[in-house]
Order: sequence, then structure tokens, then C-alpha cells
Amino acid sequence: MPYKGYKLSEKHKQKISETLKGRKLTKEHKKKIGLAQLDKKNHNYGKKLSDECKKKISLALIGRIGGHTGRKHSKETIRKISESLKGRILSEKHKRKIGLSNKGKKFSEERRKNISNSKKGKNLREKSPRWKGGKKISRDYIWVLEPKHPFCNSEGYILESRLIMGKFLNRYLTHEEVIHHINEIVDDNRIENLILFANNGEHKKYHGKLQKVS
Repeated sequence: MPYKGYKLSEKHKQKISETLKGRKLTKEHKKKIGLAQLDKKNHNYGKKLSDECKKKISLALIGRIGGHTGRKHSKETIRKISESLKGRILSEKHKRKIGLSNKGKKFSEERRKNISNSKKGKNLREKSPRWKGGKKISRDYIWVLEPKHPFCNSEGYILESRLIMGKFLNRYLTHEEVIHHINEIVDDNRIENLILFANNGEHKKYHGKLQKVS
């Protein structure tokens, strides 16, 4: 190419930009440009845009109406897009970019409803990437997710020690009954490490006896 390696001055670039303003390319012309960019002979073939160049393009396109603005995909197109994206795992960098691009955007009520419906059940229990088998630790105590248990808390969790003792006795423990850990390690819920007391008063008496012995 006769102009390969030739750098245009800022004034020259501005003139070209002014002459091209408002110019609409035909479909045939766009197709030719697209095919030319795929040709290995093209001086831009295989080149990667720098972050600075991407930023300039992004700023230049602000406020410009795209060819797809106002258009709605057909149900068939939406289905195809959905199928192509299934199982795709986004990197943390990609997620962060999406988050930043949506920052400050105001979605319509319909859009919010659609987003909410699409996420329903996706991160439920086993489907969640943070799922840990339905167990969590709070103040060193192990809690187990048992939403159908009659004595679970508002979040559907119950202490593992109470669950194990209940299974051992083949009954539900009452609210008054208290579990004591023999070795005082509260996450050691082996049945041989657990003692059941009828109420908290009995539990305190036991601790009093232990203090006198020691």
C-alpha cells in the first residue's frame, strides 16, 4: 500500500472527519468494508486496539443512534441468543465491566420484572456457587439448613447438635432442652460428645459442679 506507515496530521484527520459526518453507508459498502477487514492483506488484520483507542471510539460514539436502537428481537432470535449463552461462565473482570456499564441506569418496571423472573431459582441452594451443603458457622456453632423442621429459625436453620441429638433420640427436642458439649468444643457434634439437659437451669447446675471439682 502506498500509504502504509504514513501518519496523518491532526488537521488532516479533522478534515476527513468533517467530510464523513452525516454520511450514510449502503449495505453493500458496509459488507465490502467487513470483508476487507477479514483479508490478511489488510493493514489492520490481526491488530488489537489499545485501551486508549477503545476509549476514544467509545467517547466518539456517545449519543450516536445505533442501527439497533428501538428494535426488538423476535422470540426466535431471543431463544437462539439464550441457547448460545447457556453454560457460559463469565470472568470476574467481565462481570465487573457489566456492572460498571449498568451503573446509574434506570430500568423500566417491565425490565426489572423480567430480570427478577429470569433469576428466580437460579441461585437457590445447590444451584448457587456459594452453596456449602446447607451448613453455616456462627459463633463457632454449626447450623444446618432444615426449613421443614418445626423448630428451625426464621432462616430455616437449626443447630447441628440439636439435630444430631434429636435423630439419636428419634424425636424433636423441645425449646427448653439444652445441649452441652463435654469437651467444650462447640463444633464437635459427635453424639458421644453431647449431653442433653431438660432446661437451662439443669445445665447451669452441671457447670457449677464442674467448677467445684476443678
